[in-house]
Amino acid sequence: MKYSEIEKLYAQAVSTEEMIMFRNDLHMHPEIGGEEHRTVEKICQEMDKLGLEYEHVADTGVVVRIKGNRPGKTIGIRADIDALPIDDESSNPFKSVFPGRNHACGHDIHCTCLVGTAKMLAALKGDFAGNITLLFQPAEESFGGADRMIKDGALENPHVDHVIGFHNSQGYPAGHAEYRYGGMYAGSDGFKIIVHGKSAHAAFPEGSIDPIVTASQIVLACQTIVSRNVSPNDSAVVTFGVIQGGTVQNQIPDSVILRGTCRTLNPNTRELAIKRVREIAQGVCDSYGATLEFERIPSYPPLINSDEVVDVVKQVLVEALGEENVHNCPTPEMGCEDFAYFAAERPSCYYHLGDRPTDREVFGAHNTKYNPDADHAIPYGIKLHTTIALTLAGN
Repeated sequence: MKYSEIEKLYAQAVSTEEMIMFRNDLHMHPEIGGEEHRTVEKICQEMDKLGLEYEHVADTGVVVRIKGNRPGKTIGIRADIDALPIDDESSNPFKSVFPGRNHACGHDIHCTCLVGTAKMLAALKGDFAGNITLLFQPAEESFGGADRMIKDGALENPHVDHVIGFHNSQGYPAGHAEYRYGGMYAGSDGFKIIVHGKSAHAAFPEGSIDPIVTASQIVLACQTIVSRNVSPNDSAVVTFGVIQGGTVQNQIPDSVILRGTCRTLNPNTRELAIKRVREIAQGVCDSYGATLEFERIPSYPPLINSDEVVDVVKQVLVEALGEENVHNCPTPEMGCEDFAYFAAERPSCYYHLGDRPTDREVFGAHNTKYNPDADHAIPYGIKLHTTIALTLAGN
């Protein structure tokens, strides 16, 4: 289906003003992962108005299945709906009314665009090939709602062939988009290390097994994982974010806690990196006479886009926005994104939609003053979702 046809449909089926009001309402009432009850209620109210049936999955997730009247593929479109547990210090008149909660990553934009897409598809009254499954997903920022939705059957009945989604991006203004073949986001594993030593007075260190010295050597030794165990043609980041140990300056403590993350783009490198952290920590402890507790805390896998789906997405983006406004993302991001679970289950594409403001200071995602150009980005998001999904479905 041509983007020009979608633009005409948008003019008939969607009110931009109403979509902006819907987004602003979500922004005023943000809910963190697993608690998106009001958000889900607002989504379902809109589906009821459109006469679309829906199913609740993963506690606070919603699946809407829209069937076409001709054979074709089934395409899933995902939008995460949760907020972050941080304050809203923006100057918006619609800033969060809840201290410590803020849509500072743009999931209110994602949710609004998917509601708008539902309006577009409902206006077609089934006159299209294939089926479209709308995936309103909870808990992207916390415990991986995508994985729970999949386990609850969100990609079945009918079987979803491909999944698409986007993240709003302040890398470009509204009207621009960015795609990437292959690895788009890193996978991540957390780890917790407890080094058990032997306490002693600082004046008599010979009677100790110093866990602070041991932990320090672990931190330093693990810096060689990226430089000496990972290929220069690959990417990985090993970061220690927490060191906790001791309570007074003149006492060697019994133990030290270390916490950190390994971020990788390749599944094999993912296993290698966490394995080497454990081996190095164990080796250092052995050499210093300390004992080790090690816990791996798995997080999201790498997000790998499918070339065949990216081909279609790129084609639609160029047709819709113009070649000069469509950008090839030069490098993958080392941040994580739980759309990766969908991409691991089905050939998928995740891309970036521009929303950088041009009339005010830019504050990046997860900033308390985050204030993207949602008003101009939302119409693009709705029209692109609809065009890409229908094109992949066979229209």
